[in-house]
Amino acid sequence: MFPFCTLSRRRPLATVMTLALALTAAPAIAKTYHLNIARTPVNITGTPTTAVTVNGQLPAPTLHWHEGEQVVIHVSNKLEVPTSLHWHGVLVPAAMDGVPGISFDAIEPGATFTYRFTVKQNGTYWYHAHSGGQEQKGLYGAIVITPEKPAPFQYDRDYAVVLSDWTDESPEQILANLKSQSDYYNYAKLTVGDFLDRVANQGLVAALSWRFMWSGMRMSPTDISDVTGAAYTFLMNGKTAEQNWTALYKPGERVRLRLINASSMTYFDVRIPGLKMTVVQADGQNVQPVTVDELRIAVAETYDVIVTPENGRAYTIFAQGMDRSGYARGTLAPGRGMTAPVPPMDPRPVLTMRAMGMAMHGMEGMPGMSPSPRPSPQPGEGEKMSGMHQHGMKMAASPPATTITPVFEPPLDTGVGVAHVAPMPRSRLEDPGIGLRHNGRVDLTYADLASLEPHPDPPPDRTIVLHLTGNMERYMWSFNGKTYAASVPLDLYYGERIRIVLINDTMMNHPIHLHGMFMELQNGHGVHNPLKHTINVKPGGKMSVLVTADAPGGWALHCHLLYHMESGMMRQVRVAPPPGSSGAVVLATPSFSEWEQPRSNMPPPAHMHATMQASSTHYKVMFDQLEYQAGGGDSPDAFAWEGQAWYGGDINKLWLKTEGTRIGGEAEDAGIEVLYDRAISSYFDFQAGVRHDFGQEPSRNWAAFGIQGLAPYFFDVELTGYLGPGGRTAARARAKYEWLFTQRLILEPELELNWYGKDDPARLIGSGLSNAALGLRLRYEFTRKFAPYIGVEYRRTFGNTSDYRLAAGERASDTEWLIGLRIWFN
Repeated sequence: MFPFCTLSRRRPLATVMTLALALTAAPAIAKTYHLNIARTPVNITGTPTTAVTVNGQLPAPTLHWHEGEQVVIHVSNKLEVPTSLHWHGVLVPAAMDGVPGISFDAIEPGATFTYRFTVKQNGTYWYHAHSGGQEQKGLYGAIVITPEKPAPFQYDRDYAVVLSDWTDESPEQILANLKSQSDYYNYAKLTVGDFLDRVANQGLVAALSWRFMWSGMRMSPTDISDVTGAAYTFLMNGKTAEQNWTALYKPGERVRLRLINASSMTYFDVRIPGLKMTVVQADGQNVQPVTVDELRIAVAETYDVIVTPENGRAYTIFAQGMDRSGYARGTLAPGRGMTAPVPPMDPRPVLTMRAMGMAMHGMEGMPGMSPSPRPSPQPGEGEKMSGMHQHGMKMAASPPATTITPVFEPPLDTGVGVAHVAPMPRSRLEDPGIGLRHNGRVDLTYADLASLEPHPDPPPDRTIVLHLTGNMERYMWSFNGKTYAASVPLDLYYGERIRIVLINDTMMNHPIHLHGMFMELQNGHGVHNPLKHTINVKPGGKMSVLVTADAPGGWALHCHLLYHMESGMMRQVRVAPPPGSSGAVVLATPSFSEWEQPRSNMPPPAHMHATMQASSTHYKVMFDQLEYQAGGGDSPDAFAWEGQAWYGGDINKLWLKTEGTRIGGEAEDAGIEVLYDRAISSYFDFQAGVRHDFGQEPSRNWAAFGIQGLAPYFFDVELTGYLGPGGRTAARARAKYEWLFTQRLILEPELELNWYGKDDPARLIGSGLSNAALGLRLRYEFTRKFAPYIGVEYRRTFGNTSDYRLAAGERASDTEWLIGLRIWFN
């Protein structure tokens, strides 16, 4: 409200007019919001748990703002840990952006922080936490901003449709599981049955070639989503598919659906069987209308669509996960309680080299890819279109002539965190994405998007190349091979125009979000190129965006897949004064009139999410074998174990290993190793430490060193050398493999060979190849962490070892039947 005042009738008219103009020029004051962040009991899956909510609601309350008004939001933290709110896609001063460690210090427990800014835009946006995994646990909500002028499209009803993924697991546990086993949630891996089907359809040679190509690169063609329906329940406005969120309409009404993907890790393919959708906004920005049957909405994107149901029946709003592991569902109906058939999910997609942009012009049969340098992309490459759109044969607008600009390509660190570098990345603007190609429906692509209103399109001052890099096996994600903790900020000068070329070297989709500024997607439409706050970059894809650095301060640039960001795919962007300037900038909002710090004195990035940072430590304790061994003939029965545990980060770990056999209550052939482990390549670790053998007199001590990791064709291998007192030497080689009969029934063959440099009669060991063991274990995974098994193992001794054993009354070879348990925790 404005303060009460009295005007004298004798006051000059000019004074009255001046005051009136001042009042009309001032921004309108929005109602003040009070948002309380707290834990609230929920039961979404049938198991009582708690969510992180705003004012007790999941999703958080929809915030309705008006373009041009000033927003005042008091956010109180009722949690026991710090929290924050980020206004996704909303242009705000840096201090109001809500990113702990970059733009402010977080909201401490028991504290209240006031966000205050003027709304400069209109459209559909959303807000969410930027602290740890609170977004995953429910801290997200819609923002609807009414325009100052009437919208350029008409509608009669208006609904926000918030899509999300819920899990009862803690976000910290999900990340720990992915660090322990990167395919932990993938229950769509290739099985023996899948291979036989391919043989039947394509022939044995083609099936083997295809399988060897993928396994030779240590990549899975079914690795679509890191976290799947195995952990997630998919929600629409907080409702499960069974609860069936419903939106009402009257026949003939135009219904606006504001689609918001507020999930942590899930891409949704959205369609309404029986209705066409006309896309009118993308990421809150008006676009030239595009009518489609279906659209893929990446994590953090928003699309506004208009639908016109005519006949008074119910329609299903169907949003299936990109990996087809589950779906969210709602209903558009003229009355409560009405439903429509839910369509079956499409077949699960399978990646191909060509679909990933990694095989072109006959490269489909290449055995693999390796991290290697490539020529720098030429400026403007991201603008180029393939020509025709597959739906309706639409021609993309011709890109304008390109001005040559300086290209800055930071060094690409192809070390431990980079498993592959795409040899031939390409623009895939016309590609709807895996699982949507040639499905008989008209699907939205980035090539379809064109801004409704033209906007200035000055040429860029320079080009910056960013590679999206990662190692799925280690679950490491980064830009240019460097995680957030290891990176330096990306510095831009205030007012400069930047072209950013995004090259995806991984086999995953990545939704890249830039805070504080919109990105202009160069898709060939020139001054009508669409503006977006989140850009999805497909596997093996290359895209070009233009950014005008008009927002001073510190900002975040990151992948919006929560666990990719938390594992390192993030950079700080700093917009600072040009060299030689005073450093003082007058901002639009007087209360934020200074740079946060002079450019030269800005600190390196702070850790945003202390509980989930990639640099934080994890652990895993696993007993791969806890088994009863039934000996054949006169061999005694035994109990055997093999276990390991590690603790540490992505690069350095402390590793413990133990193995042994107990016969008649006494340990035999037992050992324990304490090792320092360091990652030395994308797939292999070097280990060094000590080993102590016990259980047979006399005991032995060794210095141990070796490598272990994942070899091509998915063989887990371990090669270890040992040095002991008195010139003793030894070596061990082990290899394991997994054959999946089903997603839970797994056959694991294992081979072990042991060599010794000299005889050790006291322990019945001879020099040379001493013994070998070949085992087969068939396990059933009730869960990843709990799997009983049965098996058989054949052991044989050689040379002097065999002679020593026979002389001691033992057998030179044994076949034993096994029953055991594989169990682990983290």
